[in-house]
Amino acid sequence: MTLRTRLALLAAASAAAATLVIATVLLVVYAGGVSSRADARLVAAAAQAGDFATSMKRQAALSGKTPAFDKPLTIGDVSLDLVPDGVPLAPPMAAGPLTERDAGIARREFPAGLDTRSVGGIRYRVYTTPMAGTGGGLVRASLPVATGTRAVVRFGLLLAALVAAATVMAGVLGRAIAGRALRPVTQLTRTAETITATGDPGRRADARLDPGRGPDAGRDPARRPDAGRDPGRGPDAGGDPGRGDEVGRLASSFTAMLAALERSVEAQRQLVADASHELRTPLTSLRTDLDLLCDPPGLADPRAPQFAERARRRTVELSDLVADLVSLARDGRRPQVVQDVRLDEVVASAAACVQDRSPRRALSLDLEPTLVVGDEEALYRAVANLLDNAVAWTPADGDIAVTLRDGRLCVSDTGPGIPAEDLPHVFERFYRSSTARSRPGSGLGLAIVKQVADQHGAAVTVESSPAGTSFTVALARHPIDPG
Repeated sequence: MTLRTRLALLAAASAAAATLVIATVLLVVYAGGVSSRADARLVAAAAQAGDFATSMKRQAALSGKTPAFDKPLTIGDVSLDLVPDGVPLAPPMAAGPLTERDAGIARREFPAGLDTRSVGGIRYRVYTTPMAGTGGGLVRASLPVATGTRAVVRFGLLLAALVAAATVMAGVLGRAIAGRALRPVTQLTRTAETITATGDPGRRADARLDPGRGPDAGRDPARRPDAGRDPGRGPDAGGDPGRGDEVGRLASSFTAMLAALERSVEAQRQLVADASHELRTPLTSLRTDLDLLCDPPGLADPRAPQFAERARRRTVELSDLVADLVSLARDGRRPQVVQDVRLDEVVASAAACVQDRSPRRALSLDLEPTLVVGDEEALYRAVANLLDNAVAWTPADGDIAVTLRDGRLCVSDTGPGIPAEDLPHVFERFYRSSTARSRPGSGLGLAIVKQVADQHGAAVTVESSPAGTSFTVALARHPIDPG
């Protein structure tokens, strides 16, 4: 069963429940009104009985006959039993024989009253009261209960028909409204199915468009006629910008997810392309050196140690390059161990490791105790890359200063500096300036620094001049508990 059908059934059930409650209340009120009106008619008819009795006596006196009260009178559908001069207990009347209570009412021992009686399988509503102007007369007005029941049944059938009609109408309208409300969801579903089938995350869904309506529905924004608009204002910016309901939010989240997925896929493709290009050179050189070692005279060649050492360096370069590629390929998706980290201790540890690898380089450390929240392993790698970069560009007699103050880590060297045209690109993957291409390295170290900084919500900046270069990473620090 589709969601649209379920919503239609829910609307129909809700309408049925609501109208059924209303119909029940109306039926009860109507039935009470019918009963009240019937009782009022009985009382009104009984009030006219004295006039009828007087008229019958007058006519009988003129004709010399005895007035006949043994037959009931009728006023509309109300029957009147008149007993003007005493109450016989046996004679049958319209609402059955008179009872001892009827006789007591005639003698005014009991008050006039209403009751329901069954005579010959027929139920009557009966009003019994003393006859006015007599000492022991009695009036009894009766009305078949079925008279009012038939009206209530007719009204109940009318209400039942209205409930059924309201239920059907609610179901039809609910299905139509649900279909329109779920139209963006249908489009999102079709877009997701298309992406699953084609593997193309470049498609987008527009919560304002009818799915399949128009040739541009679900197409890549770059291929749509409105390509080139402000991406934050167009229909591909996550549905209707003015739509704040759940469907609009779903469309926005879905479109944002597709955009992130597309960027991720594109970044991975670019990474693979760049990696294949960067790996090709050291692999070619390594294979050349190995071929030279394998060809005659092989290890007897006086240059064999040189070939072996060059192959070893290429192997180290490849290992470093693969490690950097793995770090970048994670793109922040490696499970992070977020915890309190003493950044000053991380920097001191990374500096000691770099110092061991390059004992000829002097590192000047000025570290303030600093507590940050983040991934200690990632922060260590970023700091190590900054220090390695400074060591690589600082001459043997140069200085490298590492300071940590107020959560700002600054690594400064006294190298030749970075050309102004290269500064905007230093954090790009595999980017190497013309002066750096002759040096070992992959061009990934600073890209990793930028990635780690982004993961920690930090800002990383670079300043450079012919006298040296300074990299600064600003992290949010936390107070250190003295305990």
